[in-house]
Amino acid sequence: SLGELVHNLDGRVRFGGARFSYGNYPGGRPVAMRVDTAEVRQPRGQGISGTLRGSLRDKAFDGAFRAGTVERILRERRTPFRFDGKGTGVHAVLSGELAEPDARTGPEIAFDVTAPRARDLAPWLGVSSQSDARVALKGTVQMTQQRTSLIRGTALVGRTSIAGDVAWHAAGGKVIVNANVAAELLAPAELRGLATPTGPAQRAAIIDIPILPESLDFTDSDVKLFVKRVDGLPLAIADLAFEGRMRGGELKRSPLSLKLQNNALAGTLSIDAR
Repeated sequence: SLGELVHNLDGRVRFGGARFSYGNYPGGRPVAMRVDTAEVRQPRGQGISGTLRGSLRDKAFDGAFRAGTVERILRERRTPFRFDGKGTGVHAVLSGELAEPDARTGPEIAFDVTAPRARDLAPWLGVSSQSDARVALKGTVQMTQQRTSLIRGTALVGRTSIAGDVAWHAAGGKVIVNANVAAELLAPAELRGLATPTGPAQRAAIIDIPILPESLDFTDSDVKLFVKRVDGLPLAIADLAFEGRMRGGELKRSPLSLKLQNNALAGTLSIDAR
């Protein structure tokens, strides 16, 4: 029977010269991926393991991966997995569980990406190909049919250190973003160095990351932000706290407080990001 065949499977598959893309759905932007060589193995009674070498958006990488057995994947439609990959100047580890999302559960993927220079990540993240800032990104992505969450996210970019949680969920025909972010230190000059030359004009609430098939849309969002210190400006800024609600790309007057040259100030901030 098919069940016996899968239960007793002992196999190895090799292939190469393959071209794939993901994000092939209405409204998505297909992202190109090439696999030059790959080998996938499953010894009888053990999980899947494999190696591959290829490129994502024309940046070369190679890596090794592990997953559950074919039997478990077919039966439960989910599997634990781990991928450990390297590209020029980049090391990435993805681990967790792959699953078909439903109303309550779905995939949960922890990521840990490091690069000694931001420019090594330019083809994937869309940052400047001239930036030498060190980059370390960590966090866990959880997905269901109605909600995507980034939890325990941290980003180290040069001297800038940011941590927080962000969630996207559907409500009333819109995608609402909830962001709660704290920065130990912001270095604006270094962050400006990540920006690419000015491209086509777009709304400030939209962020495009090349390896994602959709833009990150903050047009409708609730944001809490705390910055302990801003470095590299003519005036010393510390303890900046802000909480606001943006709808349709417009942020109404929202409370803002900070210390400027050690003087406590309070006021409001409004933004038109349309």
